[in-house]
Amino acid sequence: MEIDKAIAIVASAITIVYALPYVIKFIQFLGNSLFRKEFLTGIWHAYHFTRLHGKILLRHERWTIKRNILNRLIIRTQDLKNRDLKYKGVILVQRNYLLISLKGIKHKEVVQMRFFDIIPTGQDVIFGLVMGIDFDNKPQCFVRFMGRREFADEEARKLLLFKTTVKDNAILSISEQDIE
Repeated sequence: MEIDKAIAIVASAITIVYALPYVIKFIQFLGNSLFRKEFLTGIWHAYHFTRLHGKILLRHERWTIKRNILNRLIIRTQDLKNRDLKYKGVILVQRNYLLISLKGIKHKEVVQMRFFDIIPTGQDVIFGLVMGIDFDNKPQCFVRFMGRREFADEEARKLLLFKTTVKDNAILSISEQDIE
């Protein structure tokens, strides 16, 4: 009887010592998930050019970025002129880039993006390259930018034209010139 009690006490102590770091990490994870306000989360406005019946038009989307229960960054987008055009997806961080993968909610399309990782400087505008399909159902690659504030159409057009560069007549890239 005494030996069984001693074995039970030793086994309990070993279990507690082994499990305690995991319990502490889980409590920290819950605390971080519930109370952490991160710079990237919140409402963003995204702009890019696309084609419709051969004409170039400016698109404006509102993005909502937040963390899910697994602590991953998730994103939901909505086109402000076409309310049925909605996407949802995830954001991953790779080196100094944000990788965004979106899937259409009401239509079959996958959009992939690579943005420079944002540094909270107060400017809060970042540029990225996007691969998707235009409204004429043709593949396209284009420059997109996202910012905290809503931009006037003319201001968004100027930024996109200023930052879009085609190198050697073949490679689309983001201009390295600073925004004025």
